[in-house]
Parts: sequence; structure tokens; C-alpha cells
Amino acid sequence: MTWWGASDSAALEPEQPRGGSHGRPQTGEGETMNMDAPVSGGNGLPCALATSETLVMPLEFGVQTRDGATPVVSVRGELDLATAERFWKFLYAVIDTHGPDIVVDLSGLAFCDAYGLSAFVRAGNRAEAAGGCLTLVAPRPFFTRVLRLSGLDERFLA
Repeated sequence: MTWWGASDSAALEPEQPRGGSHGRPQTGEGETMNMDAPVSGGNGLPCALATSETLVMPLEFGVQTRDGATPVVSVRGELDLATAERFWKFLYAVIDTHGPDIVVDLSGLAFCDAYGLSAFVRAGNRAEAAGGCLTLVAPRPFFTRVLRLSGLDERFLA
């Protein structure tokens, strides 16, 4: 299986804090997070506490196909705002290439926020529009609960 995302398996280990001599983490490509600035939810009130010990697990995904069988997409890492768009575009490509039925193995999914959940909804809509079905298998307990609370468990779980 070819994995998309991080370049090697070592990338699944928590990242060490990045940045300059002050140990400030970076927010992206070369941009350093200002640890002294208040973190606000737009109303001036703090909504999060940034620390220099933030752990990041990148998202990796790949697809296994066998002659005539339903493709199985495996996911490892964190599915969130930063990775959801890349993931649903990948799922679209799998659906468009291999047909509208698709299985997603969630056994390696460590975290999923609302953006990640929307990636499954988008891909599920795409599969259903083409006459198929997106099925999620092997979710961890946290994700089963998220699906149940959102009402999506009956739609996606096998």
C-alpha cells in the first residue's frame, strides 16, 4: 500500500516542539506561533492555552484494491481542519477511480474534529450520488461516540 501524507513511518511519532531558541512552536511553514499573544475565540475571551509541548500526529492514508473488490482506504493520524480537505479530495479520487462503493478502515485514526467528520459526509454524499456507499469500519471508541452523537452512526457504520 502506498501511503499519502508524511514521508516515513517516523513521522507517526509525536513531533518535538519546533522553532527558534525560545522553543516556540511553529504554526506552519516557517511561521512561529507567538506564545505571548492571547489566544481568543473572537470575543476577546481566551478559548485555548497554547503550549510549547503540543504533540502532532500527521495524517496518512492509502488505498488497497483487489480485482473487482471494494477498495479499502486506511487512515492513520489526526483528521482535522489542517488535513480534512486533502483527505476528502483523496476519497473523491478513490470513488471516481474505483467505483462508488468504498470502505474506510479507521483503526489508525487517533483524532477527528468536525472538519474531519465533514470529510466523511462529503465523500459519503459523493458515493451515494454515484449509486454507492461509504462504509466506516474498525473505529476506535471515541469515534464511535462522535458518530453516535452526530447521528451518523446509522449512515456510515457497518
